Amino acid sequence: MYYAETHCSTSSSIGNCAILRNESVLSGSASDTSNIIDNVTGRSDDYHWAKMIHTGKSISLRLDHSDIIYFRMLANTISDCESYLELEENWDGYGAPKISKAVVDEVIEFICTIPRGYKLPNTGPSADNEILCSWRKKTDVVMISFFGDAKCHCYAKVSGEKYYVNNIELKAGEINHKILEFIKNF
Repeated sequence: MYYAETHCSTSSSIGNCAILRNESVLSGSASDTSNIIDNVTGRSDDYHWAKMIHTGKSISLRLDHSDIIYFRMLANTISDCESYLELEENWDGYGAPKISKAVVDEVIEFICTIPRGYKLPNTGPSADNEILCSWRKKTDVVMISFFGDAKCHCYAKVSGEKYYVNNIELKAGEINHKILEFIKNF
């Protein structure tokens, strides 16, 4: 195990996480970590760690190599989503509105609920104040769109079968079982 400490602002993300030394120390400097620390070594509370990282809190935790890779990928995906807030009106040249903070926050919340071991999505803005999360592998595709209204819409083509699931209710800290089913093989 490695002991890593990071102070994550959303602009620097976890990609700048420094491995300090081999130790079994686990601590948190954020005041709301006391009930999380006991569980994080069992990876049962990645959601809370991801949310702390997103909010820029300073944390320390034990990491192995796969943990470092996972948190770097998570931080990069979150950073990509946050960059969409910098897009101005008409960013596509066809009158697209500015991407709202509500949409970005909703997508980040969703990404933080994806269990470790599942591939994180590619993300991109669209011209109607939407962010699309997508997974692709050969002929299979899953696309989930977010509009900032606490619901998402999903299209999946998996093993030749097409699925449309609209108005999936989003709940903080949870991911819909149907979405997990669609993305499990990516």
